[in-house]
Amino acid sequence: MTPHQPLARLLAGKLVDPAPEGCQRDFGRLHCREPQAVVFPAGVADVQETVRYALAGGLAVVARGNGCSSNGQSLTDSLQLDTTALDRIELVGAATVRVESGVRWGTLHRWLHEHGLALPVVTSNEHATVGGTLSVGGFGPTSPFVGSVVDQVTALDVVTGDGTLVHATADGPHPELFWYALCGLGQVALIVRADLRVVPAEPAVLVRRLGGDDLATVAGQVWDDERLRVCRTVYSTAARRWKVEVGRAASDAPAGPDESLVADYHQRLFEAEAGFSVGIARAQVAAGLLADDAEARRLWSDFFLPMENADAFFAGVRDRFADPAVIPVVNGTFLRPGARPRPPLSPLPAADRVRTFGFYCIVPPDRVDAYREHFDAAGALCHDLGGRVYLHGYHRVERDFYRAQFGASTVDRWREVKRRYDPGTVLGPRLPI
Repeated sequence: MTPHQPLARLLAGKLVDPAPEGCQRDFGRLHCREPQAVVFPAGVADVQETVRYALAGGLAVVARGNGCSSNGQSLTDSLQLDTTALDRIELVGAATVRVESGVRWGTLHRWLHEHGLALPVVTSNEHATVGGTLSVGGFGPTSPFVGSVVDQVTALDVVTGDGTLVHATADGPHPELFWYALCGLGQVALIVRADLRVVPAEPAVLVRRLGGDDLATVAGQVWDDERLRVCRTVYSTAARRWKVEVGRAASDAPAGPDESLVADYHQRLFEAEAGFSVGIARAQVAAGLLADDAEARRLWSDFFLPMENADAFFAGVRDRFADPAVIPVVNGTFLRPGARPRPPLSPLPAADRVRTFGFYCIVPPDRVDAYREHFDAAGALCHDLGGRVYLHGYHRVERDFYRAQFGASTVDRWREVKRRYDPGTVLGPRLPI
């Protein structure tokens, strides 16, 4: 009999103990933690029961969607909550979709497409879940024009550290809980449902390339063209050159001579993302760097810099990430946050114009420590230049890091909000905040 049989009897879903294979690691494969048990909730009520049980027993609860993290964010040696069965989607009026936290972005994208709708912004990883993404931020190729994924959230339903289901919005009720749950790494509450803005679908995009290595000038061209809807920057580590891809809705006007039609731009990105890490790992196996795909370790992070400091940052870290066998490209984009309110724990720095750099490395096991040092150095330089590190990926889990990232007053407030809504320290991985 499982020691957590009392919890199992309370659930409409199921509890698995010992933990099933695969839940001990996330996608990065840098950490291994064995949960005492894994809860597969059948609905929100099961999430509440799990949190109450953990609070009574002095346990922790860490939510896991598809484990699309690089730093052990979804791992625990206590109770793991697998959210993938929280998969309900419904329209609420003409411009809002209500979605549970375990829904994957690819599933939501295709569901909305069938209803003639689309998300204003969606990440390129179709397997990431809504709850996981909202806990860190969420960015995509439309972000230069419409902001981040969390900017599209109008309301949250969350479970707090005593098992209470709370409805929270930006203006109330519970505005502080709303703002600190977004990008909050599951520390103050578990997101179980979210209301997201949707727009009429225009999946077909006409894309073209912009030239020039002066990306500040290119960014100005992007923002000055009111027709544009997508923008991505890609740096080839082999060629040591940037390429900028932009696109506009195909319905705007006929294609120009330098434009090509993509029938469903986001679906193309999903497919490219799915094959990216697999392709690198297989190339390393062929080159003798890995014995097999299972040896691959994935370190990644994104860095958000004020535009005026972006070139200095990239010049300072470029040679650390120059091996095409480990990192063939650096991805990024331009962001213009504007006056829209943002979560205090957003990766966006306090700047009018922001440039992002995404370093995604497939690393043989014997080079992991060296690349950790590279990412640590990049994170420190990013902070020195007024930027922030995107916490969905690798970063130092240390008190000084979070204070350098957000400022002492924001971290202190984060801790106070956690004490208010999770006084028993039940929720999320233990963070030194």
